[in-house]
Amino acid sequence: MRAVIADDFTGACDVGVQFSERGLSTLVVTSTKTLDTVKDDFDVVVIDTETRNLSAETAYERLGEASNACESNNIELMYKKVDSTLRGNIGSELDAILDVFCFDAVIVTPSFPAYGRTVLNGKLLIDGNYFGENRVH
Repeated sequence: MRAVIADDFTGACDVGVQFSERGLSTLVVTSTKTLDTVKDDFDVVVIDTETRNLSAETAYERLGEASNACESNNIELMYKKVDSTLRGNIGSELDAILDVFCFDAVIVTPSFPAYGRTVLNGKLLIDGNYFGENRVH
């Protein structure tokens, strides 16, 4: 099974639809407590952590819990969905994932050209215009 972790319900559903439209059986959940009962029934489980508007510390804790649940359920591939305008606690959430899985690196690719999101010289552009402070917390 593959897992996606998203920081809000809309983003979780958006990414879940992408997998479903490509023929993968997909489930969106708001708790990791059911992973052990559904892991054999779905190709992809999308976990909504609702962390976008929380403190960095709380986001870190929730992502740690979600990552631990993924690890203990032998998730073979994990994807962290981020907001296309880089809102939320991206840095602390990636830290939590790294602390659980001990990956050597993380690749962050916020571009979504179909929606006008591109990156130029390390800066996020929306419809060709620089957006905000392009921050990652």
